[in-house]
Amino acid sequence: MSSICVRLLINRFCAVYDCPASHDISGYCFLCNQFFENPIQLRQHQVGNEHARRLAISGPTLLWWCGICRVLAPNTEVGWLVHQSGAQHRQLVHQFNLYNQQLVHQFNLRNRQLVDQFNLYDRQFVPQSNPYNHQQVPQSNHYNHQQVTQSNPYNRQQVHQPSTETRQPARPGKKAKEVFPCGICQKVFTSKAGLKSHQASKPKTHRLKSGAAKAPQHISPAVQSSNTPGYAGPASMGRRRQRTFFQGRFVPGPARAANSSVPYKRRLGQHTLDTAVVIEGTEEERIEKTRTLLPRLLDSTTYARHWHTLIHVEEEQMIRDIETYDLTGVTLCPQRKLFLVLASIERPQKLTCFTSVEVPGLAEKRPSILIDDSVNIRLQYLPAEYYEGRVLVVHQQEVGLAFDQSFIYSPEDLCDVKFTITRIPIRRMHDALDAQFSSPRILFPGPEHVRNRTRPTWLEMASITPFNPLIATNPPQLEAVAAILKRSPSSVPFVVFGPPGTGKTVTIVEAILQLVAQRPSIKILACAPSNSAADLITQRLLSLGTQKLFRLNAPFRNVGDVPAELLPFCCIDDFGRFSVKSAGKLAEYSVVVSTCMSAGIPWGIMMPAGHFAYIFMDEAGQAMEPEAMVSIKTISNVNTNIVLSGDPRQLGPIIRSGVARRLGFGVSYLERLMQRQVYQENVWGGVTVVKLVKNFRSHKAILDFPNDQFYAGKLEVHGNRQVINRFLNSTVLPNPKFPVVFHGVAGMDDRSPDSPSYFNDAEIEVVAEYVEQLLADRGKPTSEHGV
Repeated sequence: MSSICVRLLINRFCAVYDCPASHDISGYCFLCNQFFENPIQLRQHQVGNEHARRLAISGPTLLWWCGICRVLAPNTEVGWLVHQSGAQHRQLVHQFNLYNQQLVHQFNLRNRQLVDQFNLYDRQFVPQSNPYNHQQVPQSNHYNHQQVTQSNPYNRQQVHQPSTETRQPARPGKKAKEVFPCGICQKVFTSKAGLKSHQASKPKTHRLKSGAAKAPQHISPAVQSSNTPGYAGPASMGRRRQRTFFQGRFVPGPARAANSSVPYKRRLGQHTLDTAVVIEGTEEERIEKTRTLLPRLLDSTTYARHWHTLIHVEEEQMIRDIETYDLTGVTLCPQRKLFLVLASIERPQKLTCFTSVEVPGLAEKRPSILIDDSVNIRLQYLPAEYYEGRVLVVHQQEVGLAFDQSFIYSPEDLCDVKFTITRIPIRRMHDALDAQFSSPRILFPGPEHVRNRTRPTWLEMASITPFNPLIATNPPQLEAVAAILKRSPSSVPFVVFGPPGTGKTVTIVEAILQLVAQRPSIKILACAPSNSAADLITQRLLSLGTQKLFRLNAPFRNVGDVPAELLPFCCIDDFGRFSVKSAGKLAEYSVVVSTCMSAGIPWGIMMPAGHFAYIFMDEAGQAMEPEAMVSIKTISNVNTNIVLSGDPRQLGPIIRSGVARRLGFGVSYLERLMQRQVYQENVWGGVTVVKLVKNFRSHKAILDFPNDQFYAGKLEVHGNRQVINRFLNSTVLPNPKFPVVFHGVAGMDDRSPDSPSYFNDAEIEVVAEYVEQLLADRGKPTSEHGV
């Protein structure tokens, strides 16, 4: 005997035609989750001790789930009839029938477009399922003039009359023209020879793009018509698109898993989007209107208000951007396990529905979706409500979601997907701005804060025994380390400034090691804007050991993304998520490394302000100022010292809103400090700032331009000559003594129908040719190639 249908157990219906599983539940005990071969065995079981014990605990089943209304109805014949005749039930049935008719009309319109384009036979579409009947019996034939689907909530026949314009083959008496589409370029050919010739003409392009093209998805009507297939993505960023919202009842999803991984004792403020920043018009008009919301002067009293407003402007643009990835008319894939199904039947109030949805462009982080994010889903036949799905897993182009117990669907149901931004970083920035600690020496350092401060002497520098022997041969690096070591509490932030390849990270790592060696009880927080930069700092500090060094990760970070050598320095809970045991445990470590955003975790678990004597921030030029404040204002006090390293002349923080960028949101905390009087390198060098000028990474030909344009010609080439001269005299170089190639390519930007990313066939071929030439010329592995 076949096993009982899992869909029937979950949803109380099965919408799959010719389902091989058994749909006879006359021998099934829902209370005990057991199946018996016949009703007689079931009755014998129901008078037994085990059933009686469970019945005494849970009580009789008095309610039954209505899949249409998403509510529990009385589990009696009279009660069920009363519920079916209710106004809400009848209204939802009517909406479902209207949706069926609209779906038929839209499909036939699109079908006729394909007929005209490719001279194909017309196939009238009729929905084959209403998900509220136990089975469906569609009667379909290619030339049927009337098709019937025996399913609706009242168990009556729904008869769909096909369009009177049903077409015969385009040329009576002849076969329809056969076409041969290219699955990669989405082009159509009339012969196999034409298709093979096309694919042979661009072999590299097809090899590099193979597997990228899939069936096109329908996207939100806010971006293009739902009748037109294809993925739009954020293509029209120059104009303001009309916002779209789901209307109706909102059903929240399960709680965030991160809340159980970290023992938070402080709740983040909501800081909902200020509607005053939602301004329409041209960018210039929006800039002028937004400027009126900002304080005229940025100082200690207006600091929080200024950045609060710009964060709201940025958030509003982030919402608009992610809406361009919304999907419509997609299906969900069930991801439920049998033991979860059986447990949910006994305790429906604890049921969590698991499913997944395919998201084009997800592998390229367009959109970027993380574990614990929210994705809103609306079933098209039920537009009166929408559900929040909690992201449990992200794998390639699939997102695994968990929903509330009331979310019931069939794999054939079409749904709309609306993505939402992750507001936790935004809320953390708002909370950091509202933190009580707002010392002028940190936010607006001036000459009054650096009185009686002197740069390190040669004797102080000579007394240092570097852990990295190369530091001893680099006077600016040694001076920076000495200046950090001699800083007294309540000093202004210290800046280690230098172009790429000058050893900024090496310098702050040396300073951290020296502080721990000289003051064993010291507590240090080292952070960076990105996980990769924070991982690099941790790798340079591995010599401290697991007793002194801790890598603090956000709970939603994928464990597989962390280098294996760093995992012993992390805390992972029983569910495989990154965690923190307690504030007391975190306080035991000498050095804690995290991202700027995750540096808000110590504040959330009530770690006292001032616990860290030093806060280091690497790559500070890439962090927004409110982002930097998450790791500074929340856990600092009057004695905390701040050390920043970075280069304000490199790329700054990524800002999505052009309005916010032009109003100063793209100016990092490091860059703003460097514009102040006390950070003039020729006056306060060695006191508030040290400039590193020895470059250990690049050939002189590569450094000449930025050296002349941005660094006043002070950069010095000190790279290993065997490394920086490796490709001199290469056959790839037009000038064998100049290791740089400028290659102009005249190509066309294109995009796959299932991805938001653009590509250029001509550029792909040129890059592939260069890689092949370099492999043949020098034989270096592709791991040393950056594309």
